Amino acid sequence: MRSDILRPSLKPCPFCGSEAFFNADHRSVKVQCSHEDCEAETGSWYPLTQKGYDIAASNWNKREVPQYLNKVKVIHLGSALQGIADQFPDVISVRQQKALYVAAKLLWDREGIDDADILS
Repeated sequence: MRSDILRPSLKPCPFCGSEAFFNADHRSVKVQCSHEDCEAETGSWYPLTQKGYDIAASNWNKREVPQYLNKVKVIHLGSALQGIADQFPDVISVRQQKALYVAAKLLWDREGIDDADILS
């Protein structure tokens, strides 16, 4: 990393609550979740400049799960994520399917939702 770049602060992952980090190569940067099963990231790579770090952090920090979601909405959201993975196997990759399932599971775990809640 260039020594003249200040790293902006990053909020925790909106899906699992784990710490986020900047993933930089020799010319670009993005933000990723540190949880090995989560795979949440900004998606885009940004230039390895102060502005690139600022944009990556800003885009990451906007990705919050709203606090007002209640248990029913969280169950439906998780089910929708899994439904997307099941309905479009020819459009999304296996890695993306796994990420949708993991996001649903992490969301349910974070809200204390178990299998009995989902099946009821």
